[in-house]
Amino acid sequence: MAQAFSSLSVYRLRSGGKDARFQDFIDPKKKPSLHRLKGRYNFDAELFVAPPDEKPPGWLEPLKVGFEGLNEIPDSVKNDAVLILSVNHGKELVFFAITFGFGRFLLRPSTIERNYGLRVALNAIYPKHGKGQKLDPERLRSVDSKTVAETTLRTRRQVDRISDFERFNVDVERDLLSGLTGTPLETDLWGRRIDGSDAVHVHRAVAFAQLGDICRQFEKYSKKVPRDFEWVDNIFVVREPLLVETLRNRVLGRIRRDDVENLELAPPELVEWSDIDHFAFSFAIEEPFSDPNIEEYVSRLRARNKLDGLTLNQLMSGHRLIAFDADGNEINDWTVFRALSGGLEHRSPTYVLSEGDFFEVKADYMDDLDAALGKLTEFTAELPESRPNWSEDRYNREAAALAGNFLLDKMTVRLTARTTPIEICDVLTSDKNLIHVKRKVNAPSLSHLFSQGIVSADLLLMNAEFRTKARQRIASLERSRHINNRFSKLFPTQRGITASSFTIVFGIIEKWKGKTLIERLPFFSKVNLRRCVHELSRMGYKVEYKRIDIEPHR
Repeated sequence: MAQAFSSLSVYRLRSGGKDARFQDFIDPKKKPSLHRLKGRYNFDAELFVAPPDEKPPGWLEPLKVGFEGLNEIPDSVKNDAVLILSVNHGKELVFFAITFGFGRFLLRPSTIERNYGLRVALNAIYPKHGKGQKLDPERLRSVDSKTVAETTLRTRRQVDRISDFERFNVDVERDLLSGLTGTPLETDLWGRRIDGSDAVHVHRAVAFAQLGDICRQFEKYSKKVPRDFEWVDNIFVVREPLLVETLRNRVLGRIRRDDVENLELAPPELVEWSDIDHFAFSFAIEEPFSDPNIEEYVSRLRARNKLDGLTLNQLMSGHRLIAFDADGNEINDWTVFRALSGGLEHRSPTYVLSEGDFFEVKADYMDDLDAALGKLTEFTAELPESRPNWSEDRYNREAAALAGNFLLDKMTVRLTARTTPIEICDVLTSDKNLIHVKRKVNAPSLSHLFSQGIVSADLLLMNAEFRTKARQRIASLERSRHINNRFSKLFPTQRGITASSFTIVFGIIEKWKGKTLIERLPFFSKVNLRRCVHELSRMGYKVEYKRIDIEPHR
């Protein structure tokens, strides 16, 4: 009897059309050997095998300094392969990739359908059932999610025994679900465990002749997500080819113009940072850097006079972000396009670029988001406009010069239980307004602004050490500025504060051009602001915003 696979890792590939060839999904730079199917099955397939990678183990050379006889240790051999398979599903010819070893790196990155495995796994773990039928919700072992804020935070939450989804503390209004592991309801069909992200990972015996059937099974379970997880589709992938091409060209144009305010560049997946020594772009290997960002990309293109001539092909496949270990070995790489993230508008819908895909924000979700932010009150007390050449520091000094205001920008407090100092606010007013200010409407800086407001407010309410040190810091500044104690006394040492008597104000310096907060904020900033308002309101604070305009040149 032929040996069966004990587990499989399967990717769904983007439709290549009726004339697609198996090799169209393979990265031409990899040069694998091709092996054709020798029998007849209910699927068609070709196998691509990478040349064997033979080299001494990386730990061997350093050990030779202290030991004899190590030359007899054989070289390590790494073998990778990918099976490209096509099946008929209804009237559609669907392509899949089954990977072995590191075979996924043989694929063109742009051909993988993102989050396909997540949808399959959700439906396998929580299959469709009647209203009267109850399913045990405790079916999950781990959950991967992504929070786009000041920095994109990727998290993997694991439990020591299977649990329900709520146990993982995923914020369904803010976080993007990117992967999960759990126990399928029908273990005979799926195996004892299923993992879903971009790929589907199944842990069951599968004979070679069954590969077509299991791929059709994946396709059947990949459509509508379970009712309790419909929030996953609040942001959904754009599939229409002409629209995708239009949006890609919008991103290209923004990079060419160095209009990258709301674009970020970073590894698009969970990485082991301890393994990474540095990064470089494929067209500038000789210029390594430690922290990838969009500015590094633009500056290297400009230095080579390649910014104006940047092409979509270069952005999507030619230019790559490469991670290296301390020995200079490439340990991972991604196309620059897949490493980009951010928001952009096209006509009226809002689209979000994430990991090479565009997502359209569901209309109802956007309406609810805008309605929630529409209830926010704008701060009406006097604050100056900014000027084009003013830094954020300069603006805060000017705002603090108004009667009843006190400058606290960069006046931080250190706590014994925290590694970083905490800023109370930028400007404190005598009538208990804690004003936090940031220049420019871009998602990372606004996320920092909102986070700063939450952290400070929470500590003022709940942490006696922070209140005491904040009062001491302010009192010291009052003495040095020769003013009375009307600001420090806002934070009594013998008791806590009353949150409802304070207002947290978020001031945003920008050329507003008459636009409202809802019209101007990037999508992920809206998501984070709503969550921030919810958290601060729960604590009892009032929350307001201030559009701080920039005066035109006189």
